[in-house]
Parts: sequence; structure tokens; C-alpha cells
Amino acid sequence: HLLTDIPRSDISHGFRSDHSYVSLTIQGTSITPGKGYWKLNNSHLLQDEFKNDIRNIISDTMNSSFDSYRGVWDTIKFKVKDYAIRFGKKLNKVRGEEKSAIESEIERIKRIPDFMTDSRLRKQYFDNEIKLNSIIDQEVKGIITRSRIQWVEEGERSTKYFYGLEKSNGKKKSINKLINHNSEILYDQNEISNHVVEFYQALYRSTNPTNQDIDNYLINCCPNTLDSALSDELDEEISISEMD
Repeated sequence: HLLTDIPRSDISHGFRSDHSYVSLTIQGTSITPGKGYWKLNNSHLLQDEFKNDIRNIISDTMNSSFDSYRGVWDTIKFKVKDYAIRFGKKLNKVRGEEKSAIESEIERIKRIPDFMTDSRLRKQYFDNEIKLNSIIDQEVKGIITRSRIQWVEEGERSTKYFYGLEKSNGKKKSINKLINHNSEILYDQNEISNHVVEFYQALYRSTNPTNQDIDNYLINCCPNTLDSALSDELDEEISISEMD
């Protein structure tokens, strides 16, 4: 497979040596990361607006007409996910605008000559610093969660480290090769993606069985059952000796 990633190679005469040297141009495979798994940001649960809207989503969905409880549950999960994503984007936008405004205000104050000698400006400067640190702490908590770090020293805030760790974990989740049902090894990212989608679509595709089909399956699958004696014994109350 490595040969497919070497677009050019050459053997050249060595300078002042009886050995030749080999030069290679190695080209890595371009990987376009997907969206990955969605995870609920638990910090949203601290927002009253989020909790109230989720309650309304569940209530409105429960009052709708569905053929089964599974349909209700799947619809609730889809709506909650969709709303949580939109809520998170809105929150990030507001937080980003607030961060930019605070940074601009801090820079404005710092450009004023001898601002530290003015008690009013000094208070404004430190108040904005506290607000900015609070926003950055929230950002770092999100980065730490996504990077799945197991320990963080209290007061430690190495933002660059956690950004790098998050990016590194993203690369580890990439699939570089995959064996398909024909025992063929796939290296191309488009082929791998298409195969994964087709595999799980076939695996979870519903055949829409009828009630008769389900009854026939349950009758013919011959599950292991208890005999009547053992069944009656298990239905009895637990004795003191058994608890010892």
C-alpha cells in the first residue's frame, strides 16, 4: 500500500562515494474528518431557557400522534438533539461577541496613558479582566472535555496544550484502512466512508415484519426455558438461610 503514497522515487549517484542514494517523495492520504458523534453539552442543563424549551419539546411531541412508543422516543431524541445544537451555536455566538467586546474594551483602557493611576479606569480594567477570564475558563472546560483528559491541576490553564490534545484525538479516530465483506483492503477515504454507510444501513434496515412473522419467529426460535419445578422454586420467597 505504501507504494501508492510515493508519487516519485529516484536512485542517484552518491557524491564522493561508491554508494548510491535513494530519494523518495512521500504523499500522505488526505483525510476529511466528519462530524463525529454528537454529545450533549451538560452545561446547557444549568440554563433555565434550555430546560424549559426541552420540556416543551417533549410535551408537544407526546401530544402528537404516533404509531408506537418507539416512534415517539426517536422523534423526541431527534428534536432534542436538533435544538441542543442550535442552542449551543447561539450560546457560542453570544459568548464570542461578548469576548470580543471585552477584549476591545481592555485594549482601549490600556491605551490610555497612566490608566492605572485612575481609580475608575483601574476598576474598569480589572472588572473586564475578571469577565474575560470567566469566558476563557468556560472555553477551556469544553476543550478539556472534548480532549478527554483525565486530570487537570487546579488553576492550570494550558489552552494550547488542550487544543493540541483535542486535535490529536481527532486524528486517532480516523480510519486509515478497512477490510470489506470481500476481504479487500480499502485505503481510499471515500471508499471507506461509503462502505461504512452501506454496512450499517444494511445491518439496521427494517424488513417491516408482520405480527404473524413475529409470532412465527418466536415459536421457531426455540428459546431455552425453565422446567416447571425450577420455575416454581424460583417463585418462592427468599428464605433466611439463603440470605446467609
